Amino acid sequence: MQAIQVSNILVSAINLADTGFRISRADDHQVSALAASMAANGMAVPPLVAAAGNDTYVVVSGFKRLEAAVLLGWETIPCRTMGGKKEKELAGLAVAENAFQRELGPGEQVRAVGLLARYMDAKQISKNAEALFNTRLNAGYIQSLVRINALPDPAKALLDNGLMSVKAGKSLVACAPEEAAAFLDLFGAVKVSSSKQMEIITWIREICAREKGAVADFCRDIVFSVPSGDKGHKDLSAAGNLLRASLYRRRYPALDHAKKQAMDHVQALKLPKGVRITLPENFESMVYSLSLSFTNYEEFQGRIDAVAKLSGADDFNVLLKR
Repeated sequence: MQAIQVSNILVSAINLADTGFRISRADDHQVSALAASMAANGMAVPPLVAAAGNDTYVVVSGFKRLEAAVLLGWETIPCRTMGGKKEKELAGLAVAENAFQRELGPGEQVRAVGLLARYMDAKQISKNAEALFNTRLNAGYIQSLVRINALPDPAKALLDNGLMSVKAGKSLVACAPEEAAAFLDLFGAVKVSSSKQMEIITWIREICAREKGAVADFCRDIVFSVPSGDKGHKDLSAAGNLLRASLYRRRYPALDHAKKQAMDHVQALKLPKGVRITLPENFESMVYSLSLSFTNYEEFQGRIDAVAKLSGADDFNVLLKR
């Protein structure tokens, strides 16, 4: 087996179109920044390439460095080159080269497992996970990543950008292809936490089941109606909060109405600054909370006096007798 050696090779001899071993996402901004660094400081770690016959090479690791070299117009580039290795070995090297430099992101993990799954099953990948990923991964988690890798391409981009969690991806695996694609489009239009992504998936399914509508159509209508902010840019977080609030009202209309009535009673109390009533979250319990804030004794006494008057207020009594 030929050892890895460093040598200058023609950039044109490297097949950059073959991205079969690519783990990290393509990123033009990162490539531009890397090119500026390489122009000023040179390249610290040569890319890893494998001989592919006819004096050509396939990239195993270092796609961005090679793309930066093309951007800089380099004719040759120092590379770590090798030959005589099977694709299974090259796949392992591609994953380890990235995983031992940094912790892989969710999208990178999905791509890495998808690459390795061409040659190994989940149990074999799990057995070799520490040598490949620099961490332990159980077979069940690996199998979930394999299934996520089979989702349409936007799934990995959403994972890369933090717009979809692995947990949400696992939930979409069980969906019909059209439904999964619609959810992916939806998550590309909003930004919410992992737990809220799961709420959105659940609520949309429950709404559609109750109203006998198609999930895919429901999601497409939402994406079409997502508001745009100034200058045509979307505030994805704001859009996510609006979506969740809208879905909550539609999924729990009676609960939403009761909550609004309760808020009206709280507003009618006209509590002074420094006195706050917090309603039970989602009205799932009967526990209210009352908080006071003050900076001196006089303010404290004023807050206490305001609280003492609550027991005689009609709106407060109605609020507690819901």
